[in-house]
Amino acid sequence: MQNVPKIGQILREMGILTDGDVAEILEQQERTGRRFGQIALAWGLATPEQIWTAWSKQLAEHEQRVDVDEVGIDTRAVERVSSVVARFYHVLPLRLWGDNLVVAVPDNGDHGSLDDLPILLDCQVHSCLCDAQQVDEYLDRVYGLAVA
Repeated sequence: MQNVPKIGQILREMGILTDGDVAEILEQQERTGRRFGQIALAWGLATPEQIWTAWSKQLAEHEQRVDVDEVGIDTRAVERVSSVVARFYHVLPLRLWGDNLVVAVPDNGDHGSLDDLPILLDCQVHSCLCDAQQVDEYLDRVYGLAVA
């Protein structure tokens, strides 16, 4: 399995965090069980945009799985992707910041080619895997029930 870079490592490479910052956050993470990015945000060491950029860099190197119940959905991302596009490509928009969009795709491979999305949506598109049933459920929640 490919070695996925950690968020802290990426934020350090981006010049956002120091080695000391990473070490302190990792200690706090071990004590509390909170996510690395949540701690960095709470301590004011990184902005949401910097955390999302680090996440997109992770996704660029290794497609990851997400649980939409845990990561949530950004309203701006939903506004960027129409119901027609989301359903046609079978993608669930999760996060939008700057010209970056993260979409969840079904883990069963039942989605359209994402090659056209950057041109169609005028942004960089990063994908992550999600349970196929969860993608369908959230598409219906976010855009309304699909018409058969």
